[in-house]
Amino acid sequence: MIFDAHSQELGTLDRLPEGSHGLVLGIDEDHESACTLRRLGFNEGANIEVIRHANMSMIRCDGACIALHRQLLRAVCVHCPGGKACCMNRAPNSTN
Repeated sequence: MIFDAHSQELGTLDRLPEGSHGLVLGIDEDHESACTLRRLGFNEGANIEVIRHANMSMIRCDGACIALHRQLLRAVCVHCPGGKACCMNRAPNSTN
């Protein structure tokens, strides 16, 4: 599933709208940058906020502001409070 503004269903961090808060549910361990994302703090239970989305996105993860290429965010499965946790499918055009 992907983000739907009406139902608050989401799957990956690249689909969470700017200004949204959520929780990290997991990392796609098959993604080539999974280890790096974990070292940066994107671990299960981490609180996240999308500050800005562009080619380089600005994400607040447990208080630390981190700039990442938006493509890397496809490996981070998130849950938005008040919505459903949907970690089953990757975002469209995800190659890893």
